[in-house]
Amino acid sequence: MIKFKFPLLKDEFDGELSLEGHTLHPELRIIVFTLAGFADYHFRKDVTITEILRDQATQDKYYCRNPEYRVNPWKSVHQFGCGVDLRTWGFTERQLQEILDYINRSFSYDPEGSHPAALCHDIGQGKHFHLQINPAIKR
Repeated sequence: MIKFKFPLLKDEFDGELSLEGHTLHPELRIIVFTLAGFADYHFRKDVTITEILRDQATQDKYYCRNPEYRVNPWKSVHQFGCGVDLRTWGFTERQLQEILDYINRSFSYDPEGSHPAALCHDIGQGKHFHLQINPAIKR
């Protein structure tokens, strides 16, 4: 089952809410459903979406302490509807790795497979799953 940290995230996930003209990429929605199904089937655990769309002010807030970002700010896939974050709470490290391995065997960030579709990281907001697809992929 997919849960949402805030009710507004459900509207973003369903494509009923946009930010700066961007909505969630439909292929990314499939990746989220796949991850949620895997977590439910193998571990009997729900997943919670914590972020989908992100504006520039939020991007700046997250990375303001990063010296590289202060010199040369970058955009996030979240700003284009191509990134989704989910909580990792309640999953063991082994379970997190199994989920990552499955998603990255099944999907890729780009057609060349040069970047993972799923990773676990902490950008200063706590460890979480980050799912992504390349914004250049046509909808």
